Amino acid sequence: MKRIVIAALISVGVVFAQSDQSNASSCWDRAMTQGAMNACASRDFQAANRELNRIYREILQRYLNHPRFIRALKKAQNAWITMRDAQIQMAYPGYRDHPEEYGSVLPMCVANLKASLTRERIKFLKQWLNSKREEGDVCTFWKP
Repeated sequence: MKRIVIAALISVGVVFAQSDQSNASSCWDRAMTQGAMNACASRDFQAANRELNRIYREILQRYLNHPRFIRALKKAQNAWITMRDAQIQMAYPGYRDHPEEYGSVLPMCVANLKASLTRERIKFLKQWLNSKREEGDVCTFWKP
């Protein structure tokens, strides 16, 4: 029964997120139910994930003529996804198999953590889009 209730709340949240076209902060300002808060958190994660994918594609395009770097980037990105998922599992052990242990707040908590980790990854990857290198900085990450 609890799973049905959680699934219903998630469904309501997804519908809310899809029907709302305003910015993220107003989503949170209007969220009056857990389902609505879950939807806002999901929206925040989806926006961060879209930005991450945009940055990733831009790096791939910029470094197209550097296949060793591209292979290393892809390997690192796959490892990062594995680590992100492991961090979520560590924060909420068994959340996929037993979501009822966490209650209706679980989707919001997971989405918030995913968004936070994704924003950290975006910041890290953006270093390869910044072409400036300080003179004498011998340890800055490789850039052609």
